[in-house]
Amino acid sequence: MVILNPEAGYKPVEGRARNRLYRIAFMLVVSWMPGYLFFNATGPTKYWGKLRSHFNPNSAIYADRERWMIVLSDNFLEVMLFVLLLHTFSLYTMVKLYVVPYLIVNAYLVLITYLQLSFKPFGMLKQQL
Repeated sequence: MVILNPEAGYKPVEGRARNRLYRIAFMLVVSWMPGYLFFNATGPTKYWGKLRSHFNPNSAIYADRERWMIVLSDNFLEVMLFVLLLHTFSLYTMVKLYVVPYLIVNAYLVLITYLQLSFKPFGMLKQQL
């Protein structure tokens, strides 16, 4: 049981639980891979309106000296996906043995990060970032 101090300025949590569950489910399933990696959706506002994909070497989030590393990383990622496809009997097997465990681990990482950054006593961390 959580006891909230009414004088502490907290808003009541009734009615927000379902909305928070929807937001967490969306964040765990959709947000990280396409949202963050492809569009840097949760990144700093100074990059808004510019190319900011983590896979694009011409992205605004990288310095000129880092561009060759992005190309190299993209090439290795493509080779790894090709090797996985070659060594897999079917798409179902690849999804079952590689994609599902990856999504589970990713969900835990995103959830832990979300909980750490949304915990009230650590709210000052958001202001400093």
